[in-house]
Amino acid sequence: MAQSNSELSELNKNIKLLNRSIAKANSLRRNLFLSLLKGVATALGATIVATAIIAVLARSIKPFGDIPVIGPLVESSQMQQYLEK
Repeated sequence: MAQSNSELSELNKNIKLLNRSIAKANSLRRNLFLSLLKGVATALGATIVATAIIAVLARSIKPFGDIPVIGPLVESSQMQQYLEK
């Protein structure tokens, strides 16, 4: 089963391509950039989710403003200004 030179040449070419792909994937610059991008995306997503949760909580607390225990808390915070918008 002797392989022809063309088969060996093709195999060698594929191995070189694989090595370049692995070197690119292991590049420090690329990994730093991707890590930074993931961090920014995570922070942005967390901010959006936190804003949505706070908005829902603020709107759900508004009807309880007439209760004597909760009313002063709602009035003392700046939620009234936010909810009036």
